[in-house]
Amino acid sequence: MTSDTYPEMQPQISASTPSSSSSSEKGTPSLLAANLFLLLGLCIIIFSSELFSDPPTLHYIISILAEILLSLIAIAFAAMEKLPLRKTLRLQRTGWRPIALSVVLGVGFWIAGVIINAFTALIFGYVTPVTPDIFPTNALEAILFFIMTVIVAPICEEIMFRGYVQRAYERRGAWLGILITGIIFATYHLRFQGVFALLPVAMALGFVAWRSESLLPTMVMHAVYNALATLLLIAASFLPLQTAAFIIGFFVCVALLTLPLLFVVLWRLWRLLPAPASPYYPPLSGWRRWAWSIPLTLVYIVYGYAAISEVILGRFPELLAVEAVELEVPASWESRTRWTYTINNLLGESLGEAECVLLPQETYFTMECQADYEAFQLDLPLSVPNLSAAFDVEARTYHHQVAWDRRDLRLYALAGEETENAETVAFTLSSQDGTPSFFSSQRVDTELSEVEIPANAFIEYEWPWRLMGLPFEIGYGSYVPFFYVDTDGTIFYKEAYLLVELGEPIWTPAGNFVTWKVTLTYEIEEDEVILAAWYNAQAPHTLVRYDDGEVSYVLRAIQK
Repeated sequence: MTSDTYPEMQPQISASTPSSSSSSEKGTPSLLAANLFLLLGLCIIIFSSELFSDPPTLHYIISILAEILLSLIAIAFAAMEKLPLRKTLRLQRTGWRPIALSVVLGVGFWIAGVIINAFTALIFGYVTPVTPDIFPTNALEAILFFIMTVIVAPICEEIMFRGYVQRAYERRGAWLGILITGIIFATYHLRFQGVFALLPVAMALGFVAWRSESLLPTMVMHAVYNALATLLLIAASFLPLQTAAFIIGFFVCVALLTLPLLFVVLWRLWRLLPAPASPYYPPLSGWRRWAWSIPLTLVYIVYGYAAISEVILGRFPELLAVEAVELEVPASWESRTRWTYTINNLLGESLGEAECVLLPQETYFTMECQADYEAFQLDLPLSVPNLSAAFDVEARTYHHQVAWDRRDLRLYALAGEETENAETVAFTLSSQDGTPSFFSSQRVDTELSEVEIPANAFIEYEWPWRLMGLPFEIGYGSYVPFFYVDTDGTIFYKEAYLLVELGEPIWTPAGNFVTWKVTLTYEIEEDEVILAAWYNAQAPHTLVRYDDGEVSYVLRAIQK
């Protein structure tokens, strides 16, 4: 294909004549201006995200306005340098073939990003912590979220990065400009683990923008990339589990089929689009040789802080441990509440059910729970720590009553019994002056097991429900004394770490919930045991799911 097909791509400046340098300078932003824009934009992003976080609807609106404002500032920066906006920002038309090929690239790089993200999570040992705010909970939020990620972000961010910033860095050469702008774009999202998944698509966007000299293909590619992630997130937030799983599976299969075509499509674009001329730029002199790096250095100081914070939150949250967990009484607890749960195995098959009834008293709250579920067994070819137990579940019945202090939800009293394999274990928590003192358990044919427990203790039969009073925020956690009873009636004590880990959607028979995930982690003979509970992100933070290492309690109904 000849360059006559795309007249706007004809070289405007001869690369061989230094006399053309003045005209080339007029079409390219300075590095100092581009980096000042990046620093200003980062300040606006941080300010808007910190100042306007609730409610979620306002958060989406502010994010949309911030994206639009940043793109307008990029245009204003280019105008202040008296640059030709249409050429500088690549606001030019292109043929339909680059746009069609960009659709394929958007799909392929999305699944590539998913795969890379999974590997980096495995390598670094954590999933990037996110708050429940990113998940829409109603139709208006879903529409705003879609507009923000699929329409506004692709248009505005392409103007900012592939238009203004990349054009400035192409002063150092086209390929170096693509590389540096790609790194800036990936890190500008202020995530550490996510950088590795964003880098490939960022480089591809830069390449397409450079070869086509138009932002239309990159906007389309960016929109397709975001649309897949957005639609799957919305599906997970609103649709039933089976429907959401089908949609996710379909998208993933289509994307995987597209993945091998990435290099073919990139090669086709290479052949289809002529390379723009590389203008001559005179070397910077005086203070301009170093001043351009100062704003960029400040940007990466902020990014370094965000990256370190993410790694600490995700991998080493114990470094942020508070001295003691503080609980607040949920307002809904002032009236009688009954929660019913379906008990499922690891495959999602129903084994039984549980019911817990909360009653407010004058000085404390009482909760009575009873559960009954069947045995479940599935042979595994290999023994997998923590997973094998979940595929070999014994039939179990238990009934217990617990009391929590009305002031701070500290454990007040506990009594009950549990039957497994026809063996019954009775357990009791005694108190002195309203403070728990001794926790005891006994099987019929064994001696009494008794241990002294501290006032801030948590016990396996009651802790998930009591934590409805947590101050839910990312990274909130502390070491807590945790006690559980073995099948032979022996009481075990573990120092466990309680952590508000992240937000995620959960499907239940009672409906779909956007939740806070809370984990309780301890070790048994060098094996890590993780118990997890999910709470509705919206007050009163109802316990909607609890995994005890063998079975899952999934909310079925709430009754007052």
